[in-house]
Amino acid sequence: MEQRYSLSTPEEIDLLAQSSTPKSTRKATQFAKNIWIKYAREMGITENIWELDTKELNFHLCNLLPQLKSEKEKSYTSSTIYYITCGWRRWILQQSTQPSPPDILHDKNFLQFQKVLDHVMKDLDQNGKSEVKHTESLTEEEIIKLLSACDRSTPQGILMACILQIGKFCGLRGGEYHTLLMNQFCKKEDKGKFFYELILYKRKTLQRGIRRDQKAFKTYILDREAIEDIDQYLKRRKEFTCSRFFLGINHKVRAQSEFINGPMGYGKMTSLLKEFCIKANINKHITLHSLRATCITRLSDLNMKDEQIMQITGHKSSKSVQVYREESTEFRKNLFENSTNTNQKPKEADMVESQINRLKTAQDGFIFQFSNCHIDRVFNFQNHDLDKLFSSLSIKEEVTDSFMKQKLVQETIDNSIEEKENNQQDSENLIIDETEPDHVEEENEMIDQIQPLKRRVYRCSRCGEIGHNKKGCPNRK
Repeated sequence: MEQRYSLSTPEEIDLLAQSSTPKSTRKATQFAKNIWIKYAREMGITENIWELDTKELNFHLCNLLPQLKSEKEKSYTSSTIYYITCGWRRWILQQSTQPSPPDILHDKNFLQFQKVLDHVMKDLDQNGKSEVKHTESLTEEEIIKLLSACDRSTPQGILMACILQIGKFCGLRGGEYHTLLMNQFCKKEDKGKFFYELILYKRKTLQRGIRRDQKAFKTYILDREAIEDIDQYLKRRKEFTCSRFFLGINHKVRAQSEFINGPMGYGKMTSLLKEFCIKANINKHITLHSLRATCITRLSDLNMKDEQIMQITGHKSSKSVQVYREESTEFRKNLFENSTNTNQKPKEADMVESQINRLKTAQDGFIFQFSNCHIDRVFNFQNHDLDKLFSSLSIKEEVTDSFMKQKLVQETIDNSIEEKENNQQDSENLIIDETEPDHVEEENEMIDQIQPLKRRVYRCSRCGEIGHNKKGCPNRK
């Protein structure tokens, strides 16, 4: 009988246990370990940092911290110094055999080291060494330029088109493009219209595993152009069995297929995005995470609430959404208008019925609700019915992008709501006399003098006479 099980070595078990930690965390810990090992060899002390006693470890950490520099003799930023310290802490907690291993960031025995760390970070901040170059978001025009630069006949073009479309509507984090799986996509149909349902998990550093408290949430891709790009890509990668969604590109000269049966790396995706930014003449610091910022700022420009944006992006806190909202063009515009006009009262979203009432993440896709004042009825429409509503409002601008259409529809309805409210205020205690002019001649003459065209007159609600309202009634006591 063939043996089914075998014994693993302790090293293999340790390797499996270490693999449960995210790759980025392992990389940061190894970076901190290398710095300590180099320092220990020069000082002639043990390389195992957890073997030092508290007093000796405190002294060497305080001695090493102000001397930390890169291989090119450049000073680290304050955040990098803190991350190195966290790497030492993780290393000690993992390797120490003591019942209660020392915590160099919170233990009172390392109070001197904590003060030195605080001083070093403050000094770097004051000298301008803490500035980090953050990624920037893309505007509507830049997204259109990038999509037009994608040649769908090439593997690079179709891959980049799918990355842009998914990032534009779903707002994935930078590392989630690399780990995206085929079984997370599901094409569905609703009333003859097709859309993609994308199953995601609210995760940042947690990658599921033993903790099953992370429930999946769904987001949807309804744009026609995005659906066509994804359909074309899936058709061309149909022969491959790799579970990852984005495949690597086959660069062999006489290759029979344009892709390889393996995933595309995160670094290759980032460099590919930068290549297309150069083609589209976009001079910004753009990474894959820029697409997440782009998605949130686009939704923010549509005056969507934080709760609605969190349903799409998977954020757990509205504070994280506010960081991206500050980059929104509409946010900056409103901030400028409020600062220049202090007498203007701020608009409250709850008082304006024409804004988007709700964006529901339902089985049939995104559902928007608008109120059209001209015809006094509410439209419940999906994204693929947007063209019909767009044309019904007689908007003169020629727009093809769905998000811009939604924005113009909303502005048009907002203006009509505001116009209707102003007319209602002016016509308070005002009625329309639709009767034929065969009444008493005195009333007809008075009506013609007041409103000869619109036939609109004041009628007193107290005495019933025409020509004055309740406040101006002569019978009022």
